[in-house]
Amino acid sequence: MNDSVDILKRKHINLKPLYRFIAKLKHAICSGDYQNTVHYSDNTINQALDQDLIIINLLDMRAHYKAKKGHRDSALLDVQQMIEKYPHNAAGYLRKGIILSMYGQQDQAKEAYDEGLQNVAASDLSGIQNLETAKLAIAAQDERRVNFIDRLPMEIANEIIARLPLSAVVVCLTVSRLWRERTMGCAPLWTNISIGDDVTSAQLLSVMPSIGQYVHHLTIRSRSSIRDACLSQISCGHFSSLQSFKMKGRSTKGLLTHAPKILISLLVPWCTLTKVKLDFSFTYNPIKLADILHVCFFVVDLTYKSSCSMSDVVGDVSKLKEHGTLASLRLKARSITGTDIETLLQRCHQIRRLVMNGCEPSALVQVYNHAPNLEILAYNHPYPIPQLGEKVADVQGLRITAIDGGDSNDHILASIIFPLLYRNMMTLEHIFIAISPEPGYQLEQFQAPYIDFKLPKVICLILFCPFDGILKFMLQATKEAKTLLCLHLGSIHDQQGEVTHMAREFPPETTSQHLSSRNASSGSRDLVRLFNRYITLSESLHGGLKVIGLQSHPEITDNVLETLTDIKTLHQIVLCRLPNVTAKGIEHFFNKIGQQLQRVTMFDLSVITDNHIAALGKCEHLLWLNLLFLPNITDRGIHYMVSENSCMLEMLNVTGCPRITVECMEYPKEKVKSVIFNH
Repeated sequence: MNDSVDILKRKHINLKPLYRFIAKLKHAICSGDYQNTVHYSDNTINQALDQDLIIINLLDMRAHYKAKKGHRDSALLDVQQMIEKYPHNAAGYLRKGIILSMYGQQDQAKEAYDEGLQNVAASDLSGIQNLETAKLAIAAQDERRVNFIDRLPMEIANEIIARLPLSAVVVCLTVSRLWRERTMGCAPLWTNISIGDDVTSAQLLSVMPSIGQYVHHLTIRSRSSIRDACLSQISCGHFSSLQSFKMKGRSTKGLLTHAPKILISLLVPWCTLTKVKLDFSFTYNPIKLADILHVCFFVVDLTYKSSCSMSDVVGDVSKLKEHGTLASLRLKARSITGTDIETLLQRCHQIRRLVMNGCEPSALVQVYNHAPNLEILAYNHPYPIPQLGEKVADVQGLRITAIDGGDSNDHILASIIFPLLYRNMMTLEHIFIAISPEPGYQLEQFQAPYIDFKLPKVICLILFCPFDGILKFMLQATKEAKTLLCLHLGSIHDQQGEVTHMAREFPPETTSQHLSSRNASSGSRDLVRLFNRYITLSESLHGGLKVIGLQSHPEITDNVLETLTDIKTLHQIVLCRLPNVTAKGIEHFFNKIGQQLQRVTMFDLSVITDNHIAALGKCEHLLWLNLLFLPNITDRGIHYMVSENSCMLEMLNVTGCPRITVECMEYPKEKVKSVIFNH
């Protein structure tokens, strides 16, 4: 019901007379004035008797505003307090009916008004009249209202219900018997369920036995009794069609005594459960990895994270039968050795995607020996790894490999990684490796077993290698790759020679579309020569450079940036920690190339000001903008950039910019599809 027609007339609450009489009473007592003491005592008592009205009005107002903010249950608690304390006053019943009507619960609202008419004192004629008026208004509203659940075809009604947030769904369950039945029977609504510690999750538990059959994907985020109740519901067989099960983050904390319940929960839907993710990063693992594989015999995708060493939580894998369905396995532990995973890989020989964090180099040896079907391999890689495709590749072999030193930033010895690269050289498409030779190595000895090494299908090569011999060897292997789109060289000591090699030796038909280098010490003339090559390519039929990332590169100057503006195919750029680039140089760069840029990332550049951000607002094709740790940009620059009509941003990420305020970031949310803000 609208505020303008709210039938509950609220009186003005004035506490000043009560305070005034109390002050006068204290003065009379202190003065020994008997007559005024009695007089002011009478007045104070009369004012205090009006406190009931004050309390009713305060509770009523609080309930009203709670309901307006969406806190229905909390508002009804205030209403119930009004009714219990003052059962003969109409205010509580009126407010209860208004709130229930506001949330579409017309039948319950009528019951509240009827309850009020039965209990309100007969002498309260105004209250009775208000209740009767409210009841008539509900009846009139019912006549005008269309019950779409009843009139629409079930398919259309289900489509509408399935798009509602869970907080609204819980309300639908309480509107009427028909709404409850239709809502619980709407299968698309319950396909994906996430259970937390919120009120909505607690309310859903009551209908779990009815809706569990429709749930395909279940995520538990709760750490309370809600989590335990949900596990019990699974154990009872209510989730007969469950396909994926996740327990995220701290939801596994304190589960040591519930380990059997989790295993039973996984065992009951064993024939449908294909994806399991258990994160024990915040607690001691109550369940061994071997037990999960034993129970989930048809699991295809398994993620298992632990704060312990893998040797402590892997369990007795030797008792496992051959696991024929596990295709994707992600492991994260304090340490993972070759001994920890050897038997596991032998029992799960169908693994095609293996992601491991916390590995020691010996693990790669066992991967080489016992994982013949791998298509994707990640070793201590901190970034997201692609998922498997729906179809198995026609040609067996690694397609994607991402291998680095993890938190320690140690490079992997060439003697460990190269056998794997060599065996899969004809299928590798995406390579990310941080590699180093054995101490005291000789390049000739290293190259001898791999004299015919080549990467004919490589699409993306990201290489961190401080040793020029291995770097040249890897670049030589990609020389004939007509598929190369991304080349990123980092941690290079002799980049001057490598840039020259790239500029002179790579044939034009090798269309390298992404170039990135960092921590380098090459001459700017060689960089200009390389970029001039891409200028030529951009004007030919062979395509050209589309993406460039420049990080911590002392040889990048305003003149080098000026060269980049002539590459007609360039549409994405990353600028990070460039000490020799000036504010004027960057402003000129954006003004000249801005109309072709689609994605821009600027990281830790103190020369960036509001003027640069404003210039980006004039880039007609700019879709993504990442502003990371820029100390000198302010709200003014963000506001001007977003206000420009030519700016068609889809994503804006502002992180670590101390002069940007929370209030400022509310404005971009009105115009940009996705806004990320981390102060």
